[in-house]
Amino acid sequence: MCRVLLFFIFIFFMYIPANADIYKYKTEDGTVVYTDTPLGKNASLILKSRKSPADAFNGKYRKLYKNIRKYYPIVKKRAKEYSVDPDLIRAMITVESNWFPMAISSKGAMGLMQLMPRTAKALEVNNPFDPDENIDGGIKYFRMLLDLFKGNLRYALAAYNSGPTRVRSDSYFPEGSETRRYVVKVLSIYGGEDKFEYIPLRRDLHPKPIYRLVLEDGTLLFTDTPHLSGGTNF
Repeated sequence: MCRVLLFFIFIFFMYIPANADIYKYKTEDGTVVYTDTPLGKNASLILKSRKSPADAFNGKYRKLYKNIRKYYPIVKKRAKEYSVDPDLIRAMITVESNWFPMAISSKGAMGLMQLMPRTAKALEVNNPFDPDENIDGGIKYFRMLLDLFKGNLRYALAAYNSGPTRVRSDSYFPEGSETRRYVVKVLSIYGGEDKFEYIPLRRDLHPKPIYRLVLEDGTLLFTDTPHLSGGTNF
């Protein structure tokens, strides 16, 4: 009888959902019952459920999908203002922050498009963690890099990742380098370099003078807001 009872208990645990709580209680006639539904006050929890890796993955994916739906309209709006393909910016944000607006890198880059503090200041981004401000500043900066490298997408992406000064001095990034991996990831998500079309901005869209700024880390920045010392009219 004992063996038969153990067999049925084993069968119960085998078929009960892996993420269900297990309760044990006794009926009035002394029968021990195992269930995933706590019936009565005498039921005691004997096995606490744990989220499976699949549940954790699905939760993370749902959060990502929610953020994309929430912030991609901002990307489309700002990308149109700067004549940049919004799908390209979407690929960049996916690699930069995976659509987490409060992301901070080990180097101090902030927000969806991972702006460095000095770059954010030069671009007049007051709150790098505000999605609208961050996306506007990031696309504006990337647009400047595209113009700086005359539409060379790989160079512009590399400059966004490692700084334009380095890209101008190094025409080749070694296999396995962080910058090379970054460019490959973005282009892979975007759908390839052939998809990109460089559209020069009309001069009447930017009537302000453009300033050439050198940041503390040697990064070369072109902007219409000369906040940093040493900015010269370009």
